[in-house]
Amino acid sequence: MILPAIFLSSTYLFQDYAMIGVGPPPPGYYWVRYGPDLLLVDRRTRRVVDVIYSAFY
Repeated sequence: MILPAIFLSSTYLFQDYAMIGVGPPPPGYYWVRYGPDLLLVDRRTRRVVDVIYSAFY
């Protein structure tokens, strides 16, 4: 899945990953909150490479 660019705004970027027990994203990737899920997204291509389902609920 390619994530729409709007989800790479500061509103959706998730920086407090230690709070839910995941490590920092690898270089070149972002953690993005998408509803109840946490997505690992490639910065360059916006491709979702991993999903933690129901991370927030």
